[in-house]
Amino acid sequence: MRVLVFGALLMACNQASGFSDEVHIAICEMALLEVTPETRQMIDTLQKNEDNPDFADFPLACTWPDQPPRQRRGEHFINVPRDQAVILAGVCPIGHDCLFTAIDQDLQIVSSSSSSNKEKWVALKYLGHWVGDIHQPLHVSFRDDNGGNKIAMFDEDGCFKTLHAAWDHCIPEMVMMNYGIKDPKEFGRALHAEISAEQKQTWRSVQSTKAWANESLGIALSPAVGYCVQKEQRCQYDEDRIVYENGGEQKILPLNEKYKIANSELVVTRIKKAGIRLAKLLDDVAKTAKSVKPFSVVDE
Repeated sequence: MRVLVFGALLMACNQASGFSDEVHIAICEMALLEVTPETRQMIDTLQKNEDNPDFADFPLACTWPDQPPRQRRGEHFINVPRDQAVILAGVCPIGHDCLFTAIDQDLQIVSSSSSSNKEKWVALKYLGHWVGDIHQPLHVSFRDDNGGNKIAMFDEDGCFKTLHAAWDHCIPEMVMMNYGIKDPKEFGRALHAEISAEQKQTWRSVQSTKAWANESLGIALSPAVGYCVQKEQRCQYDEDRIVYENGGEQKILPLNEKYKIANSELVVTRIKKAGIRLAKLLDDVAKTAKSVKPFSVVDE
C-alpha cells in the first residue's frame, strides 16, 4: 500500500524530465548576452525559420525539446554503470544514443554548409537545450532509478516529489524567489551580471563534453546530493539494494530548506557554466558555418 500511495502522490506533483523551462531560458539568454555580434547575427537569421510563436526567439526555443511530445526522448541524459565514477571517453557508456551523440549530431548540422537554414535552426534549438541538460547533475546518472526519478523527496508542504524534480525545479525556483525575479530572461541577465571575467575565461576553456559530463557525475555522486550510497566500489541505490527494481519501495529523502540552501549555489554555478559554455560553443559554430543563407520563406 505504501508504494501505491507514493505512486499516486508522485503523479499528483510535478514530475521533471530536465532542467525547468525557466532554467533553459535563463541559460540561453546568458548565451545571447555573451556571444559575439557575428554569432548573434547568425542566430537572428536562423530563428526567422521558426513558425511557432511560442518559440520565436532563441531562449524560448531552448525549451522546445521538452515540450509534449518530448523530442528525442533517449538523448536528454547519459547513463553510467553504478561502478563507474568517471567517464573515460566522450561516448555513451550505456546505449547507442545520449547527450554525447546528440550534441555531436546537431553541431554537425549547424556547422554544415549543406544544411538548410531550417535544419540549422532546429539543430540550434536542440544544442541550446542539450548544453543545459548536460550541466544538470542528475542527467548524468543511473538508468535503473531514472536519474533520481525513482527516489522520493518529502517537502514541508506535504507533497512527494522526486530527487530529479528537486534539482530541476525546487532549487532553481527557490533561487529565483530569493533574487526576487519571476521572468526567466531577467534571471539569466542577473546571473550573467555576476560572472567575473576570470570565471568566463576558466569556464570557456573547458569545451569537452566529456569534462562537462564528469562535472555533473561528480556532483550527482557526492554525499550532499543523497543520490546513492557508496559501497564496495559502486554507488548503489540504498544501503541494501544495488539497483532500484520497478515496483520496489522507493527510498525517501527530506526536501527541506537546509537541503535546498546547501545545494543552491551549486545549481547556480551549473546554470552559469552552461550559459558561458553554450556561448563559446555557438561562437565556434558561427566561425565554422560560413554559409548561413539569407532567410527565405521557401528555405526548406
